Amino acid sequence: MHFFADKSLYERFFSATLKMARDTGLTAERIEGMTNTFLDLGDTYAVYAGKDSFLTQAKGVFTRSQIRRLKGFYAAHGCSWEAILSPFAGNEALQNVIDAGGKVEQWETVLFRPAGDPILDHPLPANAEIRLVEGVDACIYTEVMRKGFFGDDPNPMLEQMGRIYENVPNTRRYIAFVDGVPSAGAALAIVDRTAYFSGAATLPEFRGRGLQNALISQRLKVAQDLADLVTFGSSPGSGSQRNAERHGFRLAYNQLSLRVAP
Repeated sequence: MHFFADKSLYERFFSATLKMARDTGLTAERIEGMTNTFLDLGDTYAVYAGKDSFLTQAKGVFTRSQIRRLKGFYAAHGCSWEAILSPFAGNEALQNVIDAGGKVEQWETVLFRPAGDPILDHPLPANAEIRLVEGVDACIYTEVMRKGFFGDDPNPMLEQMGRIYENVPNTRRYIAFVDGVPSAGAALAIVDRTAYFSGAATLPEFRGRGLQNALISQRLKVAQDLADLVTFGSSPGSGSQRNAERHGFRLAYNQLSLRVAP
């Protein structure tokens, strides 16, 4: 099956991420006791999963009337929020978010590949293994993410995200071990035959050993049977993007995040 990097691809991604956002909000309510966690405005949606959470974000076309509702939604939680705009949202959407006080935060490259394309087999070193996260491994995965992204500093926000994320439906997480030591992790979510790769982190002392390439290969093998399209987000020009391109991913579009104060 062939896919083009066009608006129809974005619309497919949007439809699936809307369902994932709804699941995230419902999980935050069930696990963390939060309320009023999801707002569906049709071609724009918002999710709340904690004041400082990376999962607290809105995505869509951001009309002026939608932004008024979004600001009310997040004001009720007393928090700022991340507005994510694709190129297909249009210039007016970007201007509307800027007029609402949005400050540019970061760019993200969105990549994709057909799930059925040949998979580059990237074997692990002989002293390493990849394990599907189950049971007590959930805490180990969260710890790998914390150290991989933030170092040794405590991070209550990431711990909260971990509790939510481990209970979101249709999500699988993997840990790579080297000599029995948790060394890297990555996640896979599948919604409507679209596979989303996320949560990729490696502890500093284990970088450069091919663990993330092996985790990509592992997730592609799983996705091949359950999806027809795979997507991957990364910082532009990063090592993560290079790893993805080695495995046949190509650019869908770049999207822009802006931070909007309450």
